[in-house]
Amino acid sequence: MIKRLFRLIILALIIFVIYGLYTGKYNVFKKFFSTGALLKENKVIYDGNDNISKLSVTLSYTNLIIKDAENFKIETNNKNVKLENKNGVIKINEEKINVSFETKDSNLIIYLPSDKEFSEIEFTTGAGKIEAENLVTKKLNLKQGAGKIDFKRLTVLDETKVLGGAGSLDIEYGNIYNLNLTMGAGKTNISALFKGSNKITTGVGEFNINLFNSLNDYKVKINKGLGNIKVNGEEINSNYENGKGLVSLTIEGGVGNINLTSNENNA
Repeated sequence: MIKRLFRLIILALIIFVIYGLYTGKYNVFKKFFSTGALLKENKVIYDGNDNISKLSVTLSYTNLIIKDAENFKIETNNKNVKLENKNGVIKINEEKINVSFETKDSNLIIYLPSDKEFSEIEFTTGAGKIEAENLVTKKLNLKQGAGKIDFKRLTVLDETKVLGGAGSLDIEYGNIYNLNLTMGAGKTNISALFKGSNKITTGVGEFNINLFNSLNDYKVKINKGLGNIKVNGEEINSNYENGKGLVSLTIEGGVGNINLTSNENNA
């Protein structure tokens, strides 16, 4: 346990240093990079009705914004963001040439119809944030850097993998199958209906989880770390197990506090 906690603390320190480099807080690094990557207006890099099944996005500092729309379209104001469309797969990468430290101004905007469903989505972020109004996919693979992530509505129908970083993670309304979440140093808030087998490994940050249904629908197991645990407002001083439901939820405690709530009105 001590070795694991030590690794978590070291990880948090490393992530925060990287965050400082990305956001330009360490001014000495600015002179080693050129600017001028940002365009005055957004440029459309995809606008079509192709049968796109997979979406892969890798960004260093650019923000990813996903909005509801009638048509599938992608635009950006960063000339270093490149798109490749091949065999039903869209890959978007941010080249690291001419890195700009004006992180808050660099955006990649994806417009999605409400009925658009992907077979797989991969997001890898750096210092930039993710804001998504609605996202539906069979598989989700998310690797977070230092930026915050906010999903207004997230539906994952098969498998969900999340590797947290230093930024906060918020899922305001989720319908999630088979979650495997490893938290970093950031605060995490999830309100969702879970299905299948779900495992969450907490880190340094605070973890809040709100279940839309009753604890009776779950088989819950929480292994206590250094942080406090509360289940529906009741403080738990040791490891916790409850329920014989069909959905499993295992939480490995770290340094941060864990707060689990459920909707017992649906019992």
